[in-house]
Amino acid sequence: MATTKKSENEERVQVMIPYIEGQDPEVTVIINGEITKIKKGVQVAVTRQVASVLENSNQQMMTAWQNQQALKNQRTDL
Repeated sequence: MATTKKSENEERVQVMIPYIEGQDPEVTVIINGEITKIKKGVQVAVTRQVASVLENSNQQMMTAWQNQQALKNQRTDL
């Protein structure tokens, strides 16, 4: 991730969220009432806080997917 130094609260990070056909073309992140809309498929600079929210969301989705796979495997092992 490339960063642009400003103040700690304004530090910007480059992110790119892949676009998948048929899904919403944007992601909306709201932190303390501040709305950030991010277009998928384009590299954009966002604050470090927004990047952190996106990373946490991605980790949660991966954990959910892994748990689903584990449950499917348990059902086939019975």
